[in-house]
Amino acid sequence: MKIIKYMLPITLGLRQKTAVLAAALFCLIAAAVPCSSAIAPEKPILSQVTTSMRGHDLMTAMDFRPGSQLLGELREGVKKELTFYVDLLRVWKIWPDEFVTGRKFTRILSADPIKNEFICETIENNIKYRKRFKDFESMTAWAFSLDEFRLASTKELEPGIYFVRLTIESKIRKLPSILKAIMIIPETEFSINADSARFSLPR
Repeated sequence: MKIIKYMLPITLGLRQKTAVLAAALFCLIAAAVPCSSAIAPEKPILSQVTTSMRGHDLMTAMDFRPGSQLLGELREGVKKELTFYVDLLRVWKIWPDEFVTGRKFTRILSADPIKNEFICETIENNIKYRKRFKDFESMTAWAFSLDEFRLASTKELEPGIYFVRLTIESKIRKLPSILKAIMIIPETEFSINADSARFSLPR
């Protein structure tokens, strides 16, 4: 009985320490990772990809809505990196769809309302372009738009059925190293894609 009497406080002390450590770790994770609420934040949506012809140039456009979570984090100063893949594919009846050509570019957005700095860097073919904006709204309106984007020349394409697939990926923000040791962190925050309607070339 005496042994039990003196071991009990030690057991309780270990449990208390474990509980404190668990609570501290939970608070750290909660601070780094946005918590879910009763109303889920609006997620990015890529709802439409369209194609058109301008002379012999195949043009494409998209309707992309970044969502409240991405916009909110941008306003808070979190730098975002979005990569756009615009691929032209040819349709075959028996064989899988064939990749013909494509373009890839990355846009890195950063906003600092205190310094009144709104910057979007575009990287394509190892060439970087930097564009400054007067406010947050004009930056996001430009960065998330893809209007009249030249994809290919029809002179270089064989007759057939084609469609355009557009994919947008967002890099996940950096987390504290302690979280990387205990969590499996995905490479991207999100990856969405959409296909255009099929069309014939020449047309």
